[in-house]
Amino acid sequence: MAIAPQDVLSLLAAGGRSSRFGEDKASFRWEGHTLLERAMRTVAGISTESALGLPPEHPDEPQAWRALRRASRVIVDEPAGIGPMGSLHAALRSAGTRWVLFLAVDLPLLESAHLQRLLDAATEEVSAVVATRQDMIEPTCALYRSTLVPNVERAIRDGQYALRSLFRDLPHTRVPLPDRALTNVNRLEDLPHK
Repeated sequence: MAIAPQDVLSLLAAGGRSSRFGEDKASFRWEGHTLLERAMRTVAGISTESALGLPPEHPDEPQAWRALRRASRVIVDEPAGIGPMGSLHAALRSAGTRWVLFLAVDLPLLESAHLQRLLDAATEEVSAVVATRQDMIEPTCALYRSTLVPNVERAIRDGQYALRSLFRDLPHTRVPLPDRALTNVNRLEDLPHK
């Protein structure tokens, strides 16, 4: 089953608190580009539509988020305050596409070719395709079928806010990616140095 770019909404999850990082990750400049710009370039050929996942506007939010809200399509977390599950829920509900590619902006070494492998692994039989490294799923780098809204709503109702909880009973395909590609940047020292 070939997934065309117009069948995919790329949601760039950019609204984390970045508490361990010390500043807003999405607007952090590394090797000439912000982490958000890197993520946007990575999804450019994968989908024709992309949006940022952010929490509702708040007076204390990072200044960079205000600029992002003016410059980009934003899908507001729903419900707010539950992390990536709220972002995924809002994206699935508002997507006019068959699939949502959920991508955290703190995976700066991920390349378009890695994401294309997720799309290539999708079949009619699965509801999600998730990247893995060392047999561990990385649900913030995954392709979710838009029909998963009831599954996500059930998880939210049950207080299961970790994206991993969705994969317990969900027909899905796992796609191994290189460890380096899934380097998650939670602290400044996690950024690779050349």
